[in-house]
Amino acid sequence: MKDIRRVFSLMALFLISGCDLVDPAGQTGPVQEEAGILGDQLRSAPTAEGEQLTIQLAFAADVDLDLYVTGPLLETVYFANHESKSGGKISDDVRCDSEESGTRTEKVIYLNPMKGRYRIGVDFPHRCSGESGPAPFAVLVERPGEDLQKEGSVKLERFEVAVLEFEL
Repeated sequence: MKDIRRVFSLMALFLISGCDLVDPAGQTGPVQEEAGILGDQLRSAPTAEGEQLTIQLAFAADVDLDLYVTGPLLETVYFANHESKSGGKISDDVRCDSEESGTRTEKVIYLNPMKGRYRIGVDFPHRCSGESGPAPFAVLVERPGEDLQKEGSVKLERFEVAVLEFEL
């Protein structure tokens, strides 16, 4: 029941909240550096091939971040909705109890993506271990013709609705 309330709360926040993303230009110190390292790791990973849209979220092992991608049909792909009618599919939900160590990655892939507007959100529901404070992340969008990247940080128990938006 708690998970259902969380999903409905996140959906409501997604629809009505504004953005409170900490922009890397305003960051200083270790959080900015860690976000940059995550971005470098995403850029150096193998790239997508063919007519597909790939959205990746990279974050450190001491946090649980969740990727949300809303497509042109206004349906969101995330941990509780693994596949959308417009063709988006998410990789496994990487949580605190995941066996993955080091940099963690969640990915949404659209094969033959629809034209239209896409919005990427990041949620920070839990800290697995370590210090309190914002969690750095990097988002990489591999799309036909051009890649986009955004680095930043998100505060604990915050859902950043629009980290990045773009049109295909």
